[in-house]
Order: sequence, then C-alpha cells, then structure tokens
Amino acid sequence: MPLLTRFTKKQDDSENEESSQLYRLSGMGIELTASVVGMTLIGWLLDWLCGTKPWLLVSFAVLGIIGGTYNFIKAAVRENRASQARWQRAHPPHKVEAEDDE
Repeated sequence: MPLLTRFTKKQDDSENEESSQLYRLSGMGIELTASVVGMTLIGWLLDWLCGTKPWLLVSFAVLGIIGGTYNFIKAAVRENRASQARWQRAHPPHKVEAEDDE
C-alpha cells in the first residue's frame, strides 16, 4: 500500500471518529431538551384534560428535567470513559528502565 494512501486513510479514520463523537455529543443535548419539552407537553395536556392547572405541568416538567439530566450525565460519563480509552491507546505509557549502580 503506498504511503500516501496509508496517510489519507488514517486521516479519514480520525476525521470520522471526531465527527462521530460530535454527533454523539450533539445527540446528548437534543435528548436533554426533548425530555424536558416532551414531559412538559404531557403535563400541559393532562392539566388541560383534568383541570388541575398548573400542578401536572410543573410535576411533569420537573420529571423531565430530572430524567433528562440523569441520561445526560450517564451519557457524558460513558463518552468520557471512551475518550480516555482512545487517548490511552494513542499514547501508551513509556517504560523506564532502571539503571544498575554496579
């Protein structure tokens, strides 16, 4: 395999990995927003049907915030561990040889 082909393939792989990571991080934010908005809309709808304004809206909004934040933190920890593993694979530790005093 020519040197130029190997270099461009390696560069393409790193760009794909970076864009994949960007999509995952963007998805985390979208998921957080969607959970809050979705639960708030469900609360508003139930309030409208039951006539309990604003209690169900507030309750479901709080549940959406808690659930979305929990999922966000869980995904962030998972992404952090994956990032650390990628970094350790790319930067292996150096072995230090002990010098003999004799």
